Amino acid sequence: MMKKFVVLSIAALLVCGLTYAEPRGAKDFEGELLKPSLARKLEKAGEHRYYDQFMTHNAHELKHEIDLLNMLNSLYLTDVQMNSLILVSTEMERSRRTHTKEIAKLNRTLEEGFAGLRKRAMAGEDVSACDVPEACKAAQKRLGEIHRELSAKKLGCQTKVKAILSENQVEKIYNYEHCLIPVKDLKDPTRIGQADAVSGNEKLLKRVRAMSEEQFGKELAKIADCHIKKIEHKCGEMAPADKKKESARFTAVLARARKMEDLDFEFGRAKVAAELSSDYYTVRDRMMHVKMRLGKVRNDECGNRLDVVGSMFMSPNMLHILAKRTNINKGFRGTEAVDLDKIEHAATNAGGCAID
Repeated sequence: MMKKFVVLSIAALLVCGLTYAEPRGAKDFEGELLKPSLARKLEKAGEHRYYDQFMTHNAHELKHEIDLLNMLNSLYLTDVQMNSLILVSTEMERSRRTHTKEIAKLNRTLEEGFAGLRKRAMAGEDVSACDVPEACKAAQKRLGEIHRELSAKKLGCQTKVKAILSENQVEKIYNYEHCLIPVKDLKDPTRIGQADAVSGNEKLLKRVRAMSEEQFGKELAKIADCHIKKIEHKCGEMAPADKKKESARFTAVLARARKMEDLDFEFGRAKVAAELSSDYYTVRDRMMHVKMRLGKVRNDECGNRLDVVGSMFMSPNMLHILAKRTNINKGFRGTEAVDLDKIEHAATNAGGCAID
């Protein structure tokens, strides 16, 4: 059984596109080597090694951190911005830690109460909401209060983060497409995150140009059919006449690309790749952009919702990443081991400024 767990763990990491490296001072946790801080956290919480049915906690943590790093790498933050963001992250982390012990105690109360109810249900008794112990009800109510307190704190910190970032940086985050390996969008060099269809089209053009005439004749129908299916998957079913027209346009571009001289292709492949993209994609991308803009406007109007800026920068992983980036993380092992007073002092002296 343990071998099966290890195989699944490695598979999950490969699926995420990650190269597994044994964490420093790794600790065995149900057959997986984890960072000691993460292993202790999971053991204390009574968690199992899988974050969900298929992905381990370690794989999920790595994927999440890569997502945050991709975003940070594209923002080109100044030293002052980095230190100011550290102060906001420290403030949020301090609020989290204030409630950590109380949350653990409340959850123990819930576990004891629900264990008793489960025992009665296993014995054949009918169990309803009326049977929930008063201690459990009080614990659930208090957990709700804590959740609301932390949510209000996140909103306050989100406002501070937006005050630290420039308008262009905030705009980049609103348009961020989550992806492990972001590729530059040729139509929008400032975009960060997931690539658009153009980068895939360039690969297709190179593959098609490498085919023999006979192979191209055999594969062309399949390639065109695949193109149509992708459009229908993203944009809905097409009418037969539209399919025929789009297929003819697509195959004509491929045929023209094959006839281009090597030098002409190298200089013009980005333009030809863009021609391969259907108008359907253009319309879909425009609709998605409008949807994102509407979400931003609504959030700015009400001002009481956590948006993508808050969710990214209020992540518990962010403080550890920023501390490492600014070289003030020495002696810290894992997020829960970060000395908040020390890191706050170092950020302030390095040029950070509190945003009130």
